[in-house]
Amino acid sequence: MKILKNLKILIGLILITSCKPEDRTIQDRCLQKEIFKECMNSLPARPVSTHYSDWDEVVKACENVAWSHSRIKRSVVKIECQGD
Repeated sequence: MKILKNLKILIGLILITSCKPEDRTIQDRCLQKEIFKECMNSLPARPVSTHYSDWDEVVKACENVAWSHSRIKRSVVKIECQGD
């Protein structure tokens, strides 16, 4: 019985210490901005005139990539770069 009681205490302590609310993932706005700039700079020059305006889709794709790749743990994001 003593082993079972100690095991219950140990499991409880593990569960309490493994849950850190400050380590949830958030947007790192600085990283998001950097990824977006890098994406836009990697594209060829914008066409002077187009029949269809596909450029909006290109910009939107860069925004999506930047947003999805900039979610990291709150504990490693600088305060001035934090966003939800």
